[in-house]
Amino acid sequence: RVTVRSGPLSVARAVSADIIVTFGGGSPIVTGKMVARAVAGDVDSARALVNLSASRARPDAGKILPQIAIPTTLSAAEFTPIAGMTDEEARLKIPFSDFLLTPRVVILDPELTIATGPELWGSTGIKALDHAVEIAYSSRHQPLTDATALEAIRLLFAYLPGTVSQPGDLEARVQCQVAACLSINGVVNVRLGLSHALGHQIGAYGNVPHGATSCIVLPHVMRFVAPMAAPQLALMARAMGLD
Repeated sequence: RVTVRSGPLSVARAVSADIIVTFGGGSPIVTGKMVARAVAGDVDSARALVNLSASRARPDAGKILPQIAIPTTLSAAEFTPIAGMTDEEARLKIPFSDFLLTPRVVILDPELTIATGPELWGSTGIKALDHAVEIAYSSRHQPLTDATALEAIRLLFAYLPGTVSQPGDLEARVQCQVAACLSINGVVNVRLGLSHALGHQIGAYGNVPHGATSCIVLPHVMRFVAPMAAPQLALMARAMGLD
């Protein structure tokens, strides 16, 4: 047994960790990425990590701890090299991306998600929808990301409501997990849009979870971009089963 200061970075250093296993939603999974980055960059404070992230310095590949992610929400953080951390002094969210931080293995097990509360599960499902919508109407969208984003939208409309009303429906839950994976495909190249940009900063400033900001902001952004993205919105409507 090792006695250390609280905090995942302190624990990782104290036990000379050679792997990180994360269990939970987007926040613990992103924390795992940033612990790996902090260990590789040999920093030991939040301020130093903010500065390191802002500098966009590349880590040494040999020093990055591999991560196994076991998600219990639909945030899809486990499928990307992207991490976001809040600068508590400036109350801003700082994005950081490096392919070396992408979890090596993702385990999708719908049984492990049953204990996730319906509000958290449902709101992160809307966050996955937010990914798919913003990728589909991105000015950089292309046929491959169109296909995966539209399929993610179709699956979420077909299965997400049922998983909230009937949490024990494992088939519906795993379909939502697949949708979350599809929703974020190509994000590094295609990029996300205004809903995510607003959500990140609203979340950092007001301590609002990203799933909740997606629920609030996405409809307004879709209306705003409608004149410029009508053909893509029509494809989304078809995926949603709408006329």
